This record gives sequence, structure tokens and C-alpha cells, in this order.
Amino acid sequence: MRKNKDDVDLDFLFLVFMTLILGLFIYRDLEAKDVRTLRLNHQTVGRIKITPGRTTILSFPSKPSKVVLGSQGMFAVEYIENDIAIAALRPSARSNIFVYLDGRRFAFDLATVSAGGDEVIFVRDQVDARMKVNVP
Repeated sequence: MRKNKDDVDLDFLFLVFMTLILGLFIYRDLEAKDVRTLRLNHQTVGRIKITPGRTTILSFPSKPSKVVLGSQGMFAVEYIENDIAIAALRPSARSNIFVYLDGRRFAFDLATVSAGGDEVIFVRDQVDARMKVNVP
């Protein structure tokens, strides 16, 4: 209890200080993650990090025709238009996955990580990146 108006209320200052500290931790967790682009060909394997309790989206330029998951029961896989949603079913899950579309095959190595997993990954063919358009 303050005795006069010039005394400093230490409880109030402590509350303000703790609010600022907690706000910094919450802000850090709410930061938007970068979307990653993987450029693959038939000889490369993309590495995908999945955090348990979170979903990772693989976004393709067209709708995948088939998905083959190596270890059944380790990951849940769901088709959504041109995307594939992947979620870990076990905290230490690991598998490979093959995605077929437009006559091409993309291979991925899936592994769970405790934090910092991938959120959204754009998957593109490495050949498309090398194509150049000549404009007169």
C-alpha cells in the first residue's frame, strides 16, 4: 500500500516487467515461419522435418496421382487438391515417402524433430528451374 503519491508501487512495476518478458516469449513463438521451396529431380531426396502435434504441407504444382508411404503407422497422410498434409503419429517417427505426379516421382525422407519442423514446402521440379524463356 502506498503511503503517499511519490512512492513507487513495486508490485505494479514487477507486474509490468513480467508482462513484457512473457510477451517477448509469446511473440517469438507466433512469428511466421518461412515457406521453403524444394527443387528436386528423380535422383534427389528431399528432407522433411515434422514436429509432432503439427501438420506439414507439401504443395505441388499439380495434383499428385499417387503417394506411397514407406512405414505405415508412422505418419498420417491426407490429400487436399495439390497439397499433401503429413502429421507424425509417433514422437520418433521416421519414414520415406514417394509422390507421383505428371509422370514424375518425388522422393522424401520424413523425420520428426522436437521443434522447428517444416510448415509449408513448395515442391518443384529441378528441371523447371533451369528452363529459360527468351524474350525478343
